[in-house]
Amino acid sequence: MHAYVLETDRLTLRCPTVADASAAFVWCSDPEVNRFMQYSLYTRVEDVAAWLKTVEEGGLYDFALVRREDGLVMGTCGIYPGDAPEQPWSFGYNLRRDCWGQGYATEAARAMIDFAFRTFGVREFVASHAVANPASGRVMAHCGLVPDHLGSYSRFDGSETFPACFRRLTLDHHGQAHRYAFRPMTDALRPECLAWSEAPAALPQGSLAAMDESGSLSGWTAMTPGNGGILLSFAMRPSLTGQGRGAQFVRACAALARERFGWDMPIFAQVPAADRRTQHVLARVGFREAAPEQPSFIRMELAP
Repeated sequence: MHAYVLETDRLTLRCPTVADASAAFVWCSDPEVNRFMQYSLYTRVEDVAAWLKTVEEGGLYDFALVRREDGLVMGTCGIYPGDAPEQPWSFGYNLRRDCWGQGYATEAARAMIDFAFRTFGVREFVASHAVANPASGRVMAHCGLVPDHLGSYSRFDGSETFPACFRRLTLDHHGQAHRYAFRPMTDALRPECLAWSEAPAALPQGSLAAMDESGSLSGWTAMTPGNGGILLSFAMRPSLTGQGRGAQFVRACAALARERFGWDMPIFAQVPAADRRTQHVLARVGFREAAPEQPSFIRMELAP
């Protein structure tokens, strides 16, 4: 049993115990809650108690999700290390149905992400949801996770397999998650964006401005299909570079490209050979060096 207790405005997250069995049976036995879960539907409270005993003794970072207002145990959640130190941590949540749609899952997920960063220095996180369960995807999006790839997962007993969207988050050096909204480039924004790039006197056709949570201009991107993939161009505001925000920005750009042009297309970027910083950022996102097209540029490619 771990001794961590996390507090938010409305929630207390603490280690689950066998004493929570009756409360947990409410959601563990609900077919609607179980619809996209990996565990089988529980039909006896004794089996829930047996499961909670393994959680209580397991030593992982599982939490009971308790509403501070009235002490109601509403669900469970957990955040878990990867199989190796360099791998991202994963997290999940499970909430009784009458508490859905009130922001509790988002609040709990954000608390766990902050806990992992502040306690263990973790900056990379992954989570997944069934494609047919967009509500869970919205929770992850509110926490800053962007789509990374499509795949599937199965129930523990192998009885059902779900097409799934796998998402990823990179925190900055201060432990902050940044989300970006993309909108068409305007004449008012174009001169500033041009000043950030080494290029051309004009931005690529169809360029988009990237706005942060406060509505401030953070960067620009363009995505052009062709040549066997999607050419991704981008630049961030210079004052934001060096803060650990680059990887999440590129992830958001790549996710938008995949959503626009399809998940089965590779994404590539042409980076000046001398630009080690951008090459490092792309490598963190999963881009790998491919055959150069010009001596002074490196082609880096993100596989589907």
